[in-house]
Amino acid sequence: MNGALLAAAALSKRFGGVHAVNGISLEVRAGEIVSLVGPNGAGKTTVFNLVTGFIRPDAGRVAFRGRDVTGMAPEKLCRLGLVRTFQASRVFGDMRVEDNVKVGAMVRGGTGAAIEQGARDALDPFGARMHEYLDRPAAKLSFANRRRVELARALATRPVLLAMDEPTAGMNPAETRELMDLIRRLRDGGLTVLVIEHDMTLVMGISDRVIVLDHGELLTEGPPEAVRANPRVIEAYLGRPIVTAESS
Repeated sequence: MNGALLAAAALSKRFGGVHAVNGISLEVRAGEIVSLVGPNGAGKTTVFNLVTGFIRPDAGRVAFRGRDVTGMAPEKLCRLGLVRTFQASRVFGDMRVEDNVKVGAMVRGGTGAAIEQGARDALDPFGARMHEYLDRPAAKLSFANRRRVELARALATRPVLLAMDEPTAGMNPAETRELMDLIRRLRDGGLTVLVIEHDMTLVMGISDRVIVLDHGELLTEGPPEAVRANPRVIEAYLGRPIVTAESS
């Protein structure tokens, strides 16, 4: 599959009479930020679930780091370096923030001290304020901070590729800009990122490539500027031009 870090070939998935994903092929190369976009019902989350092992495809293959991982369980993929976050926050509400993040660090094993250090290292990108919350139950945090805990837990697994499903859902503009900066810094530090996102300002601001889905099929892909100007993409977004910070 052309040496891509993550590659999907001819993926298809039906749910009853609905063809949610129909023959989609895509790839993510090491060091990229790739955004997966499209109207509601385009098949984005289904593709995410297929490539991260949460559901099995009816047809097609998935490869990660040159290995066929089609249908591999998510926990095994996580140990290989492919980890995901979810659109709905999934923190352990009754557990302390530090313990939430330790769950991710435990994937790599080691002693208790190593797990504790791995958790604290994963919180470092979020600044000193998150360290102030180490002993606080995750359920007591603001929505944005729960998002940060979830992302830190994913980072604690030491992923090679981080897949995020609508990470800015529920965030205000300032929190979204902060997350954009963080994603760039993570990529600059060697992490590869695949993201589903409806916020086109974020998509156009951070992406190396954008992959557009519509009705379960690949519509187009390319650099953000080319995708934004593509008439087929504009039509898929209800006939309205895609407005970003640069174009507004």
